Amino acid sequence: METKLTHNTHEYGQCLFGLAGEYLEAAEVLHDCRNAKWLPMYYLICHSLELSLKSFLSERGYDEKRLKGIGHSIKKCLVEAEGSGLRFSIPPPEANELLELDEHYTVKSLEYFYDKSKIFPNAKDLITFTKHLRSVVFNEITLAEFHEMR
Repeated sequence: METKLTHNTHEYGQCLFGLAGEYLEAAEVLHDCRNAKWLPMYYLICHSLELSLKSFLSERGYDEKRLKGIGHSIKKCLVEAEGSGLRFSIPPPEANELLELDEHYTVKSLEYFYDKSKIFPNAKDLITFTKHLRSVVFNEITLAEFHEMR
């Protein structure tokens, strides 16, 4: 008999946030390597963005099934997060770059070979953007936790 572990959305959100941080840290290590591996680095950044946004959604009550229903689209995660109260805006140039990168991430062309050219945003700028998004998510999560304690 298989036993499925259950968790509350708060704990799950914290786990997702922690994992997102590890993926971003790994991306930074790759970025700083002398012979950087670009596709894996962009994949790790995108995965960090996805998990960071899903950690926020989990904190807002989304269960694992609902999160899986969103899929791996950063755009969909962002739309859901903004609809659930995330106060974060992306300036148009960065938004366009992110949407283009998300197209590659969503269809897994960062993980598998696709005979299609790709244009990538500046990696350092994307890492900085991801850190900023994570700080906003962290602030929202801890603010909710603070209000819960009162």
